[in-house]
Amino acid sequence: IKLLSCFGHIKFQFNFTRKLSIMITQKHFFSFIFGMFLFACSGTNTDMTDALELNEHGQEDFYAFIEKFNKDKDFQLSRIHFPYYAEFMDYDETDDNYFMNSSSVAKSDHEGIDFGDIQAKPAQDQEYFIKVEILPTERAAFIIYEGNENGIYMQFEFFNKDGKWFFKGYSDSSM
Repeated sequence: IKLLSCFGHIKFQFNFTRKLSIMITQKHFFSFIFGMFLFACSGTNTDMTDALELNEHGQEDFYAFIEKFNKDKDFQLSRIHFPYYAEFMDYDETDDNYFMNSSSVAKSDHEGIDFGDIQAKPAQDQEYFIKVEILPTERAAFIIYEGNENGIYMQFEFFNKDGKWFFKGYSDSSM
């Protein structure tokens, strides 16, 4: 920063490079500083609604993520990779055959997901049970609903990016 005197006004000169400099009069200097302060603060997240419990590796705990994902619709929308994939079993009457059909779900078509309590122990007469598989690298996780000898099999996929969990899509091969 250089201080220059020009026609009775004090001016400040900021040299960013040898070719670029900005001249600011004294009365605009404080406005400039205030604006730079606001710009610098705008990138910080003062809203702690996104903060979750971290595991021993400094990443979000998957179970804490799912709990918040189930309860908070805004959080859920912020943690879905749109459009997400949706695969499901379909039946072709002409071939009398089942096949996997796939589509993608846009944000405007998303109606919400609630996985319930994925850590609950299933009752003996429950129609399905839930498994959670978190890959050893903690880069991917799956919630699997598997039927109790009734053909239910659904797999929901999540990925971890920069220590945060995101929903990627699901596959329902129930018959």
